[in-house]
Order: sequence, then structure tokens, then C-alpha cells
Amino acid sequence: AAVAAEAEAATESEALEALRIQQKTRTGMSVLPSNFNWSFSKLMMFEQCALRFKFKYVDRVPEPPPKPDNPMERGNREHKRLEDYTLGRTSELVGCEGKATGEFKGALDEIRSLISVGQGTAEQDWFFDSDWKPTTRENVWLWLKLDAFVRDDTSAVAVDYKTGKSVYKAVEHAQ
Repeated sequence: AAVAAEAEAATESEALEALRIQQKTRTGMSVLPSNFNWSFSKLMMFEQCALRFKFKYVDRVPEPPPKPDNPMERGNREHKRLEDYTLGRTSELVGCEGKATGEFKGALDEIRSLISVGQGTAEQDWFFDSDWKPTTRENVWLWLKLDAFVRDDTSAVAVDYKTGKSVYKAVEHAQ
């Protein structure tokens, strides 16, 4: 068993080194900062434009503040409304900007109901280390923020709200 664990560790180590070499090749970076952690949005940015990723996360070049009509700002407002509704902070879905939000009212009501009886959470951070073990924010390698997470006796569902046109390769990365 110890030999298998060492082989697995070596394989993971080799995979991480290969990723570092690929990052250096694609971005001109020698390595990522030691305190760097991955998220889905960081991965998407890296895949879409490695140089933008480098400017933002390695060189830490400041970005101009977004305008209020920016799609990301609209998405943030919509997520806040959905969070407030599913956590019971508001009684109605008011002021929603998403065109199809009403179509999901039944599902949102079910999420809200499960959260109210302790069978779910909203806007929860999940931290994993490089071995995929739960960890603290200080030791995080992968950081996930779930819009909602609900469960019953036989199943669980992680919810990721989409409030606009998605540029993510969601199916490809979900696999």
C-alpha cells in the first residue's frame, strides 16, 4: 500500500509539474504564486486568454471598475436577489433582471424550503487542497462557491445559477 501511495504521489507531482510547464509556455510565467488557488472562473480565464490571466493573477495589474450595466454586475445583482429569496430574507422574487427567472420559481421555492429545514445552504464556500481533501481557506488549492446546495435522504444537488449568456464550456468542464 505504501508503494502504491508513493506512486500515486509521484504521478500527481508529475502532473502538477506538467501543468506548471504548460502554464510557463502559454503565459510566460515561471510558476504561479505560492498562495495561488484555482476556481472555475480562473480556469475559464486561463483557457480563454492566458495573457489576461497572467496580468490579473500573477502581475496583479488593476482592472478598471465595471460599469453598472456590465453583464457581470447585472449577474451579481441577480445572484444577490436569488440568494436573498432562497435564504428567506425576502418573501418574493422582486426586481429580477433575468429573463427566465420566473420559469424556475418552482425550483427556487423547493430550494428555499429545503434550506429552511436545514437540508441545504446558499452561497457556501467549499475549499479543497491539492489532494482533493476539504481544507481551510488558508490551505486552499481549489475554491468553489456554490449558489445553493440541497440534499434529502437519497440525493444531493449543487446549484449554479446562470443569469445571462454563458461563455463557459460547462458540459466539457463538468465532466
